[in-house]
Amino acid sequence: MRFNSFIKWIALTILCGAVAFMGVREYFWLSKEAVDLNDPEVDWSELKAGDHVEMDITYLFDPFVITTSKKGVETMRTYAMPRIESVDSNGYWAITDYIGIHVNNQDLFASYDKLCTETIDWWTDNDAIEYNPSTIHIDGVVREMDSESKDFFRQYLSDMEYDDDFINSTACSLAVYPAQNANWYIVAIGLAGMLAGIGIIVYKVVKKK
Repeated sequence: MRFNSFIKWIALTILCGAVAFMGVREYFWLSKEAVDLNDPEVDWSELKAGDHVEMDITYLFDPFVITTSKKGVETMRTYAMPRIESVDSNGYWAITDYIGIHVNNQDLFASYDKLCTETIDWWTDNDAIEYNPSTIHIDGVVREMDSESKDFFRQYLSDMEYDDDFINSTACSLAVYPAQNANWYIVAIGLAGMLAGIGIIVYKVVKKK
């Protein structure tokens, strides 16, 4: 029993250390100057994990990943955000890239869904000219998605009849994750837990001797 307790404290200390590390890492990412993804001069192919980005989301398509709790309640979604640009003087618009938008706040799902509907209605209406969406501002960090989410995104784009050459040229392996407002609280809790764990482990080792 004592050995099991010792192992649990080691595991808890490592976990708290990992939490503190992730909090410090995110603070470092957010301390960098934000890349404006609304800037047409920004090349999305040059985005990488850890980039601090900020933008007003103007175009949005349906989520390709939906995470639910054990009770069946949706807790997280990852939406497909297209880059839509004017490609000639005749008012012709084209989708030139994609990236994921991660949303972990259930209160925001309705706003994102509304923007999805507005974008799809405008994009699929051949006679539509003006587009006045309800934009959503986001300040966050670019992260590489896990392999399953990447596969879902690629399948999503494939179902929209994009070929592999286009899919491979997009930023579809990446997603923008919103900044964590309570970042320093996370770091503090992680450090406190790690130091407490180290103290208890040292105490148990010394006491055993």
